[in-house]
Amino acid sequence: MNTDCYFGIGSTHKICQDYAIAANGLIIVSDGCSTAVHSDFGSRLLTKAAEDHVYRGYRDDLMLHGVIRTAEVFCKSLSLPVEALSATLLIGKIENNCFSILCVGDGVIAAQHRSGELFIYDYKYVSGAPYYLRYELEENVKESYLNKFGGEVIQTTYVIAVNGHVSKYIEKRDISKYIKKDIYEQWEQPFFKETFPLDDFESIALFSDGVCSFVRQELTETSKQNIEVPVYEVIKELYNFKGYNGAFVQRRCQKALRAMKNTQHIDDFSMAVIHV
Repeated sequence: MNTDCYFGIGSTHKICQDYAIAANGLIIVSDGCSTAVHSDFGSRLLTKAAEDHVYRGYRDDLMLHGVIRTAEVFCKSLSLPVEALSATLLIGKIENNCFSILCVGDGVIAAQHRSGELFIYDYKYVSGAPYYLRYELEENVKESYLNKFGGEVIQTTYVIAVNGHVSKYIEKRDISKYIKKDIYEQWEQPFFKETFPLDDFESIALFSDGVCSFVRQELTETSKQNIEVPVYEVIKELYNFKGYNGAFVQRRCQKALRAMKNTQHIDDFSMAVIHV
């Protein structure tokens, strides 16, 4: 088993608010809200809290409850406001002979099938405002979010065949009706869960939504403009691993970013991979 991760600052950012870890069959990616104060700290604290709780054997919703409460304690110890925890959280691990993924907020998941097909799941909130786990700490803040933004999510699935052909599927979800007021009750859909059997899949990857912010600059004699690069094209390039030893994700990301000429990611970007 090999794990590795990479994160880097976006071209329009002064501080990188993404964070990622990869160790011992566990990968975690967190993306701090660009408008929340100290969310660069928050994404790191949330990631560390998740690392501490993920293998304690609790039900998913109770595990996430422990994560956000621990992160809150971290914040208080550093005299940071709870707003700093306004960050997405994606967790990937191996359990029950499967790759198991939890996603709170937006982000992208990829899974490499042993046949060579690459499955990509892109979660986006229609409002552009993702649901953060930190809303579970303050009932009034949670209700304000739901009243203002709702919880409609579009999941876009891309399947890249071995021959390079791309298929696209779209599914809509409304998580607001599933978010219960008592976190100790079983959540149905305030987070997204995906599982991929190890017998069928050889690796999984987690990405912050920064992977959707790649643009390519095109020049003409009279102008220049940034053209959005489809997320499946970006991930196809990033997933072109030559090997899985050592810092294989860092190597691949650095090479891919150099290879994609006149291309940059506007938002912070992070990636973490488990390969078996």
